[in-house]
Amino acid sequence: MKSIFFSGTACEDLIMHMAKLLAITGNETAISDEDGNYSFSEIPIVDREETSDHPGFLLINGVRKPEEAKEADYRILVTDLQPCNARRLRKITDKETVRDWDMVILRDPHKNERAGKYIMNLLKLRCPLIMIRESDEDFALRCCMQEGIRYRLKGLGKEMLKGLFEAAKEIAALSDRDLKRALRRERRWERSLNSGPVIKQRGV
Repeated sequence: MKSIFFSGTACEDLIMHMAKLLAITGNETAISDEDGNYSFSEIPIVDREETSDHPGFLLINGVRKPEEAKEADYRILVTDLQPCNARRLRKITDKETVRDWDMVILRDPHKNERAGKYIMNLLKLRCPLIMIRESDEDFALRCCMQEGIRYRLKGLGKEMLKGLFEAAKEIAALSDRDLKRALRRERRWERSLNSGPVIKQRGV
């Protein structure tokens, strides 16, 4: 499986969003949750060592050893506007074994480009930056997801979806048409899993 490693501040909901999006677009998708912080109820949780010969995507939440990140096909660092978090993550980016990051996702309620440049300077990285504006509803959902609730991608905020789509196109070479079609097929995908009721969301 093509492995996508996530590390940083509050990245578990983005892992779940990305995993669902990849699964709905017809890709075999699984999650390796080394941190064990969330309940990923709709996507299989696997031991990543057992998936090397499988097709599709494996999203990795944390690693046992920092140098394991270097083995991933794609590495994504997630942070927010708090400089203390960026400085903490720089201890990871400064390590020789995980210096090459493919993408930084910045949670910014205002999508302030100057703030984005400041955080990237703190991280000392020159990889692509995707800024995601998180609405109040997105934040509330992020908290609820820790209890394993089911939800729909279509109910995410417009800016959250925009950032998610941008990252998915980079990671999986998906087109805008693929991504829009995924939102229309989400209910059918849920029925195929017999996943039960989902949380009530605005616009769904």
